[in-house]
Amino acid sequence: MEEKVKEPLFAGLVVSVMGDAGPQMICSIAPPDLDEITLLNMNVQGMTLLGLADGVPENKLHGPVPVPTSDKYQSLVYSFIVEAKVTKDERMQTFGVDSVLFILFKANRLREILGSYGIIESLLSRLVQNIKTENDLADFEKMREILDSLRYASFGLKSRILEITEDGELKEIVGATPSTPVILIVDVDKHVIFVAPVEDNVSHYYRSIGAKSAMKLNLKDYKNAFKIEALSNINEARPLLEKFKITPISYR
Repeated sequence: MEEKVKEPLFAGLVVSVMGDAGPQMICSIAPPDLDEITLLNMNVQGMTLLGLADGVPENKLHGPVPVPTSDKYQSLVYSFIVEAKVTKDERMQTFGVDSVLFILFKANRLREILGSYGIIESLLSRLVQNIKTENDLADFEKMREILDSLRYASFGLKSRILEITEDGELKEIVGATPSTPVILIVDVDKHVIFVAPVEDNVSHYYRSIGAKSAMKLNLKDYKNAFKIEALSNINEARPLLEKFKITPISYR
């Protein structure tokens, strides 16, 4: 009997901004059983609850909050600011537009959401870094990429695998093929973050980025509760890479 594949943790994404005329929903990738009226009500109630008329802390995760008239869904709310492109409001032109992502999930997944809250917030802070303007927020494909990144991240699992880009950013690996020479492997059970090379002769530059990235991840997602262990070479890392089915760059 085949094992049932668990559905992604997140079910949809709704994007809103505080425009000149008040809360405006500008992009929706919602489950088909949530109608537009429900989403509009969620938009208005959610942004009112956050008090966006008076400003809200930037890059912050809020909730969970209920979805109006739905017992099936709840939402996380992530607030941040983007550059104003379509506004006559001088304050918005100067300081930017308050923006919100409503990230929808089924209410029966609440325990998993709460157990991964810090990781979700950390991932969102990275995902929105390339969202600069209202036009980006209204771009369906860009919002689809954010939702897919959330759907396939390793929430609630006993391990996480992240690659480190050249500029030091972290990206959850989907599959087993990292594209950078150093990765982070988080063993949640053992409370260890491994800095693991995936090719021979990794430069000091990438080793330094790996160590700094591990410290940032430990502080942001785990409140410095994890031990960091840097593996010195590909031979030392190989047993761990085999355990997590990661293919070293040198052997592809």
